[in-house]
Order: sequence, then C-alpha cells, then structure tokens
Amino acid sequence: MASHDVGRQRVRRPWAGEKRELERLERDMYNEVRQCSEVHREVRRYISNWVKPGMKLIDVCETLENSVRTLIEARGMEAGIAFPTGCSQNHIAAHWTPNGAYRHILLADSSHAFQTLAS
Repeated sequence: MASHDVGRQRVRRPWAGEKRELERLERDMYNEVRQCSEVHREVRRYISNWVKPGMKLIDVCETLENSVRTLIEARGMEAGIAFPTGCSQNHIAAHWTPNGAYRHILLADSSHAFQTLAS
C-alpha cells in the first residue's frame, strides 16, 4: 500500500496489484451470491404460480424449502437453506414459521408473504 499525506491525515491507498488481488479473492463470493440469488428468483417464480387459496400454510413452506434444496443440488452448489421459511399473513408477523401441527390454510382474501434464503 502506498501512503500519502493529506492535510494532517496519512491516507493508505492500495496499489493496483493489491486491488486486483482483493477483487480476485472476492470473485468467488460474488459468484456464490449470484447463484443463490438465481435460485431465489426461480423458486419465487415457481411458488407464485403454484400456490393457491385453500392450501395448508405448512405445505407451502415445505414445498418452498424443497424447491430451494432441489435447485441447489441440481446446480452442484455447496449451500443450503439459511433459516426456516418465514411467513406473514395479515396480522401475523414475518419470520414466523408454522410447525407440522399447524393446520391453517391460505385464504383468498388474505395477504401472504414468504421469506427464504439460500446461502
């Protein structure tokens, strides 16, 4: 790194070679984030076309998570689901996850949101 006096502060600036090396080291991370984003996009498109009123909330969450797992495996990624699917429905806060005993169904006049993350 090069050092330069700027006023009273000493500023360190990376050389071009150091900057290129940092970018090279981060390239894999950026590619992994892009792949996870693509999985998320594909699952979101699939689920939005598949989900219908009258379905059990737990079934939607399980299908969503299984879709993420299937796409990750198909791409040969070393990743997984970062956290259980978070749900919100009207008055229910986001980041709530139904368990197997929960029998609530999706209603046509309700607002629903699902959050999942591949990492």
